[in-house]
Amino acid sequence: MKASFLNTKGERKEAERGLFTDLIIEHYRSIAGGLYKWGGMPDDMPEGYVETTALFFSPGVGTKRVPGFGQVVLPVAPATLTIYGTPYEWLPEKLFGMPLPDATRIFEKSREPCLWVGSSTLDRIDPYLTIMKRTLQTLDVNVTALNQPILLSGIPPGAELQGMILENKLMSGQRIIPMVKRDALNVEVLDLKAEDHTQNLVSVLDWCDARILEIMASSNGVEKSSGITTMETVSGVQSVLQQFEQGLELRRSWVDKVNDRFRLGWTVEAGEGIKALTSQPSKQQTPENEEVREDVIE
Repeated sequence: MKASFLNTKGERKEAERGLFTDLIIEHYRSIAGGLYKWGGMPDDMPEGYVETTALFFSPGVGTKRVPGFGQVVLPVAPATLTIYGTPYEWLPEKLFGMPLPDATRIFEKSREPCLWVGSSTLDRIDPYLTIMKRTLQTLDVNVTALNQPILLSGIPPGAELQGMILENKLMSGQRIIPMVKRDALNVEVLDLKAEDHTQNLVSVLDWCDARILEIMASSNGVEKSSGITTMETVSGVQSVLQQFEQGLELRRSWVDKVNDRFRLGWTVEAGEGIKALTSQPSKQQTPENEEVREDVIE
């Protein structure tokens, strides 16, 4: 995607008519940054970089010491693989915002410890993001159609200009009594038969959002506001916790290797959001349930 100031006048004009949806991804990047909390990382590394950038756009992250740069943390791509399909040697993967020349030693092969998760967060959620973008664009068209549900046929010459002048006076707050020429009323109203599909489109957006958050281990994936069964809730929470625990173990293993290799004090732990989920007390039994239990015991 090129910068907007590089577009031609026609491209900029066309873009104004559409709905810009490319920044939806930033919402989920910020969510990804809150799942794990990293400590002891390089001072010049942005907060949450491992989750919001390295692992969000790349299936792995590695670290090494580079002369002139110190300890660096980089998204990686495998150069060679072990028999288990994990990187044996890795190369830093260039992302946007990394305008470093290839001549620097940063881009040399390395066997230093790296964290490999198999696929980037973006690759896993991209199908749903694509549907969300298309749905938002369709929703924009539907709302526009509802905003102008009719068409006037047979407008006399000059009536369009009179309408624009009248609209301008009304929007500016002038108190006037609208007046039109007698011949301007000789028009036919055509119904465009615009149908309201907004609720269906919003449901698709909610479903995609629920699936994305479940993939990112940030929600139980239940998007319904009512009629949620206990099994659905338990299954969703269990899925989130399983993904989180697996991800935490991978990150802790990498941190231990990095600390042993470079004598550092890196740490990784659960983010505040997942802590709130795991520390919630179990749902209290209702009196009815307690009575049933007693009956069963007896």
